[in-house]
Amino acid sequence: MPCLRPCPCRERGPGSGLCGDRDVKFLVDVCAGRRLAEWLRARGHEAAEVRQRASNMEDDDILAWAYAEGRVVVTVDKDFGALAVALEQPHHGIIRLPDVSAVQHQHLLE
Repeated sequence: MPCLRPCPCRERGPGSGLCGDRDVKFLVDVCAGRRLAEWLRARGHEAAEVRQRASNMEDDDILAWAYAEGRVVVTVDKDFGALAVALEQPHHGIIRLPDVSAVQHQHLLE
C-alpha cells in the first residue's frame, strides 16, 4: 500500500521522474479542509481540492471527478462509502477520516 511519507523522487528535484505505484493523487473534500490538502502537497503528493471547483459539489460528482483523474477521495463525510456501494460507482479509494482537528488528520495519515 502506498505510504504518505515524502516521495524519494521528490528529493532528487523537479523532472526526476515518478515513483510509479508510490504516487498517490488525492481529491480532498471541502469538509476535510484546505490545511490537509496543503499538508499532502507539502509531502510531495498531488492533492486537488473540491473547493477549487465548487464548495457545494454533490458527492456523486466528487466520486466521478476523482475516478476520472485517478484520485483517492479524502473526506470526513460518512456517506461516501455507502454512496459508492449503492451506486456501484467505480473509485480509486475513499479515505474517510473522523471529525477531528486538521493536526489529528495529519497524524492519522502519516
